[in-house]
Amino acid sequence: MLNYIAKLNPCVFKKIWGSELWVVSTHSSGSSIIANGELKGKRLSELYDLPVLIKIIETSQTLSVQVHPGDDYAKKHEGEMGKTECWYIIDSDSEVELIVGLENVESHDSMETVLRQSGIESHLNRIKITEGDFIDIPPGTVHAITSGIKLLEIQQSSDVTYRIYDWMRDRKLHISEALDVIDYTVNPDDLLTKDFKEFSNDYYKVEKIEFDTVFPNITHVNSEMICIYTIINGEFEFVQIESKESGILVKASQDETIFIPRGLEHRITGRGVLIRTTFRE
Repeated sequence: MLNYIAKLNPCVFKKIWGSELWVVSTHSSGSSIIANGELKGKRLSELYDLPVLIKIIETSQTLSVQVHPGDDYAKKHEGEMGKTECWYIIDSDSEVELIVGLENVESHDSMETVLRQSGIESHLNRIKITEGDFIDIPPGTVHAITSGIKLLEIQQSSDVTYRIYDWMRDRKLHISEALDVIDYTVNPDDLLTKDFKEFSNDYYKVEKIEFDTVFPNITHVNSEMICIYTIINGEFEFVQIESKESGILVKASQDETIFIPRGLEHRITGRGVLIRTTFRE
């Protein structure tokens, strides 16, 4: 296990719609890499089996319309955990909308009818977003990230996705599975936060931390929690407090990610915006 503050290098995936950086991952599909210290070059998955996966996603095209299952369904049918996720919007083109939820589709039968008639596009709910917005995507929520967006995605460590519609691209759809798990009670208005500060669920806690001036900030993390910092903008230094190594200083800037093992007291100095994610091992 790690006993110091580590910077992580991401696992990089090129997609037909853009790119994904798995900045914190121990999933079997791809692991992030330790970038500093005595364990430099080691896969994070060699040390941990984390319940959370964190990505930076950039889009040049719209992703498929999709839905994720909850834990019970995913464990039974896929052999892994379900996927609840959330998005923090880092940057976006003007007048961008995300697809979150459905309009005028209230049951399994009505969704089957919509799909048979190839009319799903007119039933997709769209929400206007801008930089700094936060969107919760619980299991069962029909959604799609549209083009021209850069976002931070925090999710359960799962790679289960059921495609419903793919904009005429020739990729496999998962209609039967999607119909099994869609939640028709989702209210998209409840999922968007415009003045985001913090969010938590059963799997992780996400906080936005803004440093307007350069100053030290002492952070005490619960001994049972791993702490992740993703730099949205700015430059920061992380120092381990009361370390036998006389404090380990790690510098990080935009899009870089810092991994702090549970229980390590640390100081942050810098200016800019951080997203902190904490969770139990």
